[in-house]
Amino acid sequence: MITGKFGIQMFSLRNNFEAKAQKTLETVAKMSYKGVEAAGLGCLSPDEYRAICDGLRLEIYSAHLGENDLTDKKFDETVKMLNALGCKRAVLAWIKTPDSFDGVTDACNRLNKYAEMLDREGIEFHFHNHDGEMKMLDGKKSILEQLIEGTSNNVYFELDTGWCNFGGGDSCDIISRYANRIKLIHLKQIKSQNERITTEFENGNVIDVKQIVATCKKIGIDHFIVEQDNSDNEMISAKMNADYLLQK
Repeated sequence: MITGKFGIQMFSLRNNFEAKAQKTLETVAKMSYKGVEAAGLGCLSPDEYRAICDGLRLEIYSAHLGENDLTDKKFDETVKMLNALGCKRAVLAWIKTPDSFDGVTDACNRLNKYAEMLDREGIEFHFHNHDGEMKMLDGKKSILEQLIEGTSNNVYFELDTGWCNFGGGDSCDIISRYANRIKLIHLKQIKSQNERITTEFENGNVIDVKQIVATCKKIGIDHFIVEQDNSDNEMISAKMNADYLLQK
């Protein structure tokens, strides 16, 4: 067993979830996932989503949001939704990758603002990277490293290991160096360094899942979230990834 405690990013199952929300969550639980990371609620209300997960003993690890969900107009609605879910971790799923030092400074200011707003509501704020954040503007540090070092300590990061490594980074190194700022881990496999295609853990070679999990466990990170952006069959891929982590 690589790890027995892992959840799934529901974006990985978006087509099935939109069609049959409760059935999809039931199947996730049967696959031995312990939690979910919300990516929209489909046809469910926050109360319904939480009730189904509670009944299945699925922890709602976190919820992905867009910047539009954190604007002044929508902020109260977002907090109400997170509280109804019983979710205390909000993750900004994406920003346009900064292409200058001024852009990095602006991004840091925005992340600090969101973290401060959510912290007042008792909710942790996290940022989820893509491969774009692994680019270097000065040849020394990646944009991701600059974002970590340029933000306050209540801005946390959800490291997407697949995009990190595909973009030229080393997930284990970043996890070790920024252990106090990284609490959530996306386990994502990509076909190869030459093929920007997400795939099942066993069918790609961009990340070493065992090494990443071992590194995380050494420093106390234990929330692993499986994400496969695209698949020919979402449910089959989810089952393959769960079995891989359980080493059945």
